[in-house]
Amino acid sequence: MNIAVVDPDENIKKFIDSMESFSVIAGAGSGKTGSLVKALNYISTTYGVPMLASGQKVACITYTNAAVDVIKKRTNLNELFLVSTIHRFMWDQINSFQSDIRSSIKERIIPKRIEKKNEKTKGNSKEAVKARAQIVRLTSALISVDGVEVFKYSDSGYSVFEKGQLDHDDVIDIASDLILNHKSLRRIIGQRFPYIFIDEAQDTFPNVIEAFNSISGEPGLPITGYFGDPIQQIYEKRAGDFKGPPGSYKIEKNINYRCSVEVINILKSIRPELPQHPGSENAQGSVELLIIKSENGEGERNTYSSRQLADNILKFDRALEAVGWQGDDEVKQLYLTRQMIAVRMGFSRLNKLFTGPYSSQHSEDSFKEGSHYLISPFVNTLVPLINYLDSED
Repeated sequence: MNIAVVDPDENIKKFIDSMESFSVIAGAGSGKTGSLVKALNYISTTYGVPMLASGQKVACITYTNAAVDVIKKRTNLNELFLVSTIHRFMWDQINSFQSDIRSSIKERIIPKRIEKKNEKTKGNSKEAVKARAQIVRLTSALISVDGVEVFKYSDSGYSVFEKGQLDHDDVIDIASDLILNHKSLRRIIGQRFPYIFIDEAQDTFPNVIEAFNSISGEPGLPITGYFGDPIQQIYEKRAGDFKGPPGSYKIEKNINYRCSVEVINILKSIRPELPQHPGSENAQGSVELLIIKSENGEGERNTYSSRQLADNILKFDRALEAVGWQGDDEVKQLYLTRQMIAVRMGFSRLNKLFTGPYSSQHSEDSFKEGSHYLISPFVNTLVPLINYLDSED
């Protein structure tokens, strides 16, 4: 992979014009989303009219519905851009190919899953017992799948092949499989979307990266542009250190607009392979770094137990107290997961209700966005009333 230099945003324009795929590696605070929006607007200004006349769009794919809304707003709902979550985009490309979906499930998806489960069946552990039960269900589904009339994508979070009900993982696996195994589908997608941009590429599924690289594997349109940062990977078993198709370029964003100068100096030490430099208006700041060894999770699937979560909050409070920040209203506290925010703010049970194993993906997404019908009365009525009360209005 080639490494591009000079101004990152100008480089992106150059690769768009020369029809070459690229990957943008951008650390926190470097304006990754800004670069993505600039790239979209450049295509709209330069190539938008003939694309719309040909019925083509720019695909902009991200991970969450919230991120979709942000990009739509920042591009003024431009009709040239199809901004979508990865699951919805992948399903929209394959849902009309029902016979191919059936063949993929029967010939590759289910057999591969059975093969993986077979590796975990030894002994009488809970994992082994569960794996054997799953093999029985998958084997039964393999027999029944021919009788399914229509396969549908359900956001319930549950997969039932016998009923044609596909969940998020199914859609990712089936769509990637079809793209990789059918040249005609790759051509169809490439003709629909001459430019395919993937946001948060480090958290995109590896088989999706492979599928998109196969679409843009030859010189010329369509091209793929990845935007992300391997070190900010959140989800396990995702692309992480993503790479574009052979011959694509890597663009590094080195200006950090958000952090103070002293924080940037720390980042340089932690991550010398992507040196960051302050912009023109960064505060000087100061840094004291306290590293606390993490524990192995005591809960299900190695998650933290209630005791461990409480201990972590106590350690955090002691650290604040040690530097004299305890009780200071101007101190901003950063928690990387919603679970820890819920524990700290006292609504962990409510959070588990909407994000636990019995909640659908649609329910979880609407809860996180604050639009779920069960909590909207609180968000839209009670919270404003509380704010009015606090401000003596």
